[in-house]
Amino acid sequence: MARKLFLLSFHRSCFMNRILMLLLFILFCLFPDTLSGREVRVGIYQNPPKVFLDESKNPQGIFIDIMNDIARREHWDVKYIFNTWDSNLVLLKQGKLDIVLDVSYLEERENFLTFNSVPVIESWLQVFTTRTTSLNAIHDLNNKKIAVLRGSIQENYLKEELRPWFHLDFTVYSYPDYPSSIKALKASEVDLIVATRFFYFTLSPNDDIIPSPIVFRPSNVYFAFPKTPDNPLIPLIDRHISRMKNSTRSVYYTSLHTWLNSPESFRIPQYIVLLLLVIGVGLFFFIGFTILLKRQVRQKTSTLQTKNLALEEAYKQEKIHEAEIEKSLAEKELLLKEVHHRVKNNLNVISSLLRIQAKRIHNPDEAQIAFQNSSERVMIMSLVHNLLYTTGDLQEINCKTFVETLTAYLIKTYSADHIKIVQNVESLFLNIDQAIPCGLILSELLTNALKHAFSGRKEKNSEINISCYRVNTHHVRLCISDNGIGIEDVDTFRQKGTLGYHLIHLLTEQLHGSMSITGDKGVHVKIEFPLENF
Repeated sequence: MARKLFLLSFHRSCFMNRILMLLLFILFCLFPDTLSGREVRVGIYQNPPKVFLDESKNPQGIFIDIMNDIARREHWDVKYIFNTWDSNLVLLKQGKLDIVLDVSYLEERENFLTFNSVPVIESWLQVFTTRTTSLNAIHDLNNKKIAVLRGSIQENYLKEELRPWFHLDFTVYSYPDYPSSIKALKASEVDLIVATRFFYFTLSPNDDIIPSPIVFRPSNVYFAFPKTPDNPLIPLIDRHISRMKNSTRSVYYTSLHTWLNSPESFRIPQYIVLLLLVIGVGLFFFIGFTILLKRQVRQKTSTLQTKNLALEEAYKQEKIHEAEIEKSLAEKELLLKEVHHRVKNNLNVISSLLRIQAKRIHNPDEAQIAFQNSSERVMIMSLVHNLLYTTGDLQEINCKTFVETLTAYLIKTYSADHIKIVQNVESLFLNIDQAIPCGLILSELLTNALKHAFSGRKEKNSEINISCYRVNTHHVRLCISDNGIGIEDVDTFRQKGTLGYHLIHLLTEQLHGSMSITGDKGVHVKIEFPLENF
């Protein structure tokens, strides 16, 4: 009897379940779009790769891919609202959000929110620190400053569970997001960060932050909803997550593969490895041989280039030497012509001097004096040539140097150290054809002054002034004066004219110049002639 009652009750229960399922099916068929097209407000925060905003401020991540697939199938209009983690929980509690993505289960949270039944992904807490900090066990957290996400499960776990269980003394600092905690760790404001295992995927190589072997509190991660009864979103999301997990080709596994970068393992066959090794060794030797061959070619090429440059340089030097020889020959030929010309001119001058001197010789005493005077004049010509050869310039002579040398020579010759010589001579240059006549003129005038101007006088105020300077660009003036006895009658002196005076007059004409002479308070002679090399 009891068995019949049990069977009767069981059949009634099954019948009622079937009726209920049928009614639900009819309602779903009659109102298929009850949730279709509705706006769903979804709270997100920065926690890659699960959920985050990319550089273009577009929502991305594992939870975003899952949420978008569900919204597409259910025809929802999803509105993502970005905020900090703790602010999202407050907005969800106030009913201003329909869903918050990426929420770990915590018993205390069930007081103000609801989780869906099917977990999205599993996670755990892990300690992250810099390369300079060594962490190997939980007790290494003692006396450390720890950064956590504000309002996160790790903040509650560290304070309420880990600290009393292991009797640890550490300080917890909460930050609104992970970038802030990373910045604090780099600035040494904290010693480490406790975050979910997915925190590792947010790091870049430049952060220099590494995961430690310390892990604890495994947990599941869900969708979170406001604390309201019979929320129609929850069963729909559970159904879609179950569907995704049961299909290896679903968005769920594609997203995990994309964001967690877990490529399929592929093992290269051993024979391919061996073949690649042989090819690599052969390529190594081939490259080495090629490099060695190129080096030898470079060395040979460099040697040939060096020899070629040496030959080119030798050829250039030979050409330069030939040009110098040709130039030297031309100069010597020109020099021979110049020497011939100068010797001829000098001999003509000497011949003319001797001829003029011979006309004025009347007795043997005058002959001796004439030969002595001619010898001095030839010496003056020799002095000009000597200055030319010693200065290295065979074309021109410095007038100042010539006057100084000639004056010193004549003072020494006539032992006239008691006579003061005042010189005011510019450093102008005369060519050889002008230097010899000018030198003879200066010699005649200076000799006459030394021999006759101070006859019978030994006063210390005896003075001869010599000046030579440019009157203008084209003319030179030579002046010689003394403070001696002078000339009583200049006109008579010009008419009678001594040999020296006639010689000076002829040499002045040879220079195409003019001469003036005065005899008051000494003799004053001024000769002006044009420069031939201006």
